[in-house]
Amino acid sequence: MTVEEHKPADKSKGSELDNIIARIKALQAKAKGNENENELKAATAIAEKLISLHRITQAQLEAECVIPSEAFKDEDIYCQGRRQQWIECLLRELCNHFGGSWYLYSRRDMNNKGECRYTCVAKISDWDTIHYFLNYLIFEVEQVAKKAGKLNSATRLLEGRETSKGDAIAFGNAFRSGCAEGIGSLFQELRSAAKKLPQNSTAMVLLDKRAQDARAHMNNTHRGMRDAGGVSGGRSSSARAQGFSAGRKMNISR
Repeated sequence: MTVEEHKPADKSKGSELDNIIARIKALQAKAKGNENENELKAATAIAEKLISLHRITQAQLEAECVIPSEAFKDEDIYCQGRRQQWIECLLRELCNHFGGSWYLYSRRDMNNKGECRYTCVAKISDWDTIHYFLNYLIFEVEQVAKKAGKLNSATRLLEGRETSKGDAIAFGNAFRSGCAEGIGSLFQELRSAAKKLPQNSTAMVLLDKRAQDARAHMNNTHRGMRDAGGVSGGRSSSARAQGFSAGRKMNISR
């Protein structure tokens, strides 16, 4: 997210906000159903820039009581069979960046089948933004991880080293974790750079408050929650380093 210079909001921006939302939805629909890679990336990049503008405009309008404050959305944002460190890393960084909070529910049924649900709490538009980026980044990480896994297996064969399904899984887990950490470092740098610009100070305070409000709402609504223990993301330092480098190259709309 790039925080740009903003002028004080006025009532005329209400229609502007509606237009921004409509354009975002149209671009997201185009990206979702488009098989042309170049057009998909172009639509995604434009949508990301509009999402950033939408969030800041909305925060300003709410602060000046031009529009009512958004309600919180408290819903599952991602479900899978078991906990995965790289998914949690992405979700943590996205919530930190876009003003949300999250928790998980993990269990095994009577057949020992695992279930893990990640729930995000945020203002409605922030929740939608986090959901959009989470799915987009999961797809991107999976794509680069598959390519890196094939290259790693081919390299091992050329070097005369044995490879197994377990080795491939271990490499993939570590690579994905490193990739998520690399992406997270990009978001951290964007926020740090934005906060240093004097013209962004008011906007950043508003956006930071949305994150604080989301966590407070989560704690008040779900009393008695306990912190979950950490989960391993793979032990291969080489694979993790490769993943981190790949994550640093991801396009998160500078």
